[in-house]
Amino acid sequence: HNGQEFQDVLEIGSVIIPEFALQKTKDKIIAAIKNPGEESIEGEIAIASPIETWLENCVGSYSLLEISPRTIGFSLLPKEKRDFQFLIRRDKNYIQTSWWAVAKFMINGRIYLKKVEEKGPSHLWNRRKMFEAIKEGKRRLKS
Repeated sequence: HNGQEFQDVLEIGSVIIPEFALQKTKDKIIAAIKNPGEESIEGEIAIASPIETWLENCVGSYSLLEISPRTIGFSLLPKEKRDFQFLIRRDKNYIQTSWWAVAKFMINGRIYLKKVEEKGPSHLWNRRKMFEAIKEGKRRLKS
């Protein structure tokens, strides 16, 4: 439909529950997925995280680091295991801070969540600053 492919899945017999793991290294978030089933599976991994981890061209100076890409589609053969990487990019002026990211694994109409975080000095945003950052990001995307 309009260049996008949609599909439905009808599972017969037992439900395939993929095996997931999520880990953070200094410069990557690694999502490991294993298909334990006898049929191939297709899905998507999306990263949800605070505004401070969004791309600078979206939120300007509110970006403290960037996690990209934000989504990865995948297809796994039966018994296949693969790692998918989300890059964590910090600029030279990065100051250690606390942040988290949740990977949302979407397969056959089901959602599985895993979380990683980095501990550092806490920082608090008030609501006004957050909404100003979101508005600024929308303005940048339009131009």
